[in-house]
Amino acid sequence: MEIIERAAHHHLHDRHDCLVRLAEKGLLRREKAERGYGYVYTATVGEREFVTREIAQVLDSLVRDYPSALVHYLDTRREHAAG
Repeated sequence: MEIIERAAHHHLHDRHDCLVRLAEKGLLRREKAERGYGYVYTATVGEREFVTREIAQVLDSLVRDYPSALVHYLDTRREHAAG
């Protein structure tokens, strides 16, 4: 039983860390719970805005770190789409 309790505690701790990081990035709002201890987390952006931000970050990273590989990939996709 102790192993299960430790695993459950570890799992909750991981989720808490993830929520805290998302709040620090401004993706979640963190407010003290009205009852008891802890916090209530609420999304600050919708799914579409979140996906748009993430795609932009990935593309910016690719342009910065792997420009020739990105150009090659896009050329290949364009050729494939053209038939």
